[in-house]
Amino acid sequence: MGVTFLRTLLRARVLGARPRGGPSGVIVAANHQSYIDPVLVQFAALPGQITFLMTEAFFDIPVATLYFRAAGARPIREGGPSVGAMRTALQVLGEGRTICMFPEGGITRDGHMREGQRGVARLARRTGAAVVPMGIRGTRYVISPAQPMPRLHPVEIRIGEPMLYDESED
Repeated sequence: MGVTFLRTLLRARVLGARPRGGPSGVIVAANHQSYIDPVLVQFAALPGQITFLMTEAFFDIPVATLYFRAAGARPIREGGPSVGAMRTALQVLGEGRTICMFPEGGITRDGHMREGQRGVARLARRTGAAVVPMGIRGTRYVISPAQPMPRLHPVEIRIGEPMLYDESED
C-alpha cells in the first residue's frame, strides 16, 4: 500500500535495483533534503525493516516517537559521536539487516549537499557491510525547513550499485 500511495501522491520514481541484505548487512547512505526522506527510503525504495539513526530531538515529539520506534528508528545524540548509535548499528549489521544513515548528518537547508561525516565508512570498514548509495531528488519541495507547508512535487530516488570496503585501499 505504501509504495502505491507514494508513487501516486508524490509521483515517486525509483531507479536502480533494491539492495538485499547479506551476512554483513547493508548500509544505505542517502542524501537528506526533507522530513519525508526516511519514509521514502522505507516504503518506496526498500522492502522490509530498516533501522534509521535519527537525532534524539525528534523523539521528544510524543506521537512521532511511536511512529519512529515502530519504523525502526533509533535515537542518536546530535553534534558528536554516539556510542549507543554505533552499538545499535553494529548489532543490526551483525544480524545481516539493513541500516539507513544520512551521511550529511541532517537535512540540507539550502538544497546543496553538505559534507558527509565518516560514520558510514567506519561501519563499512568494521563490519564488511555493503554500502548502497541513494540519491533522493525533489523532496525538499514537498516538505522541508525551506518548504514547511506540504505540497505535491515529483520525487526521484536513484539507488546505486552496492560498494564494498576494500582493505587494500588503506
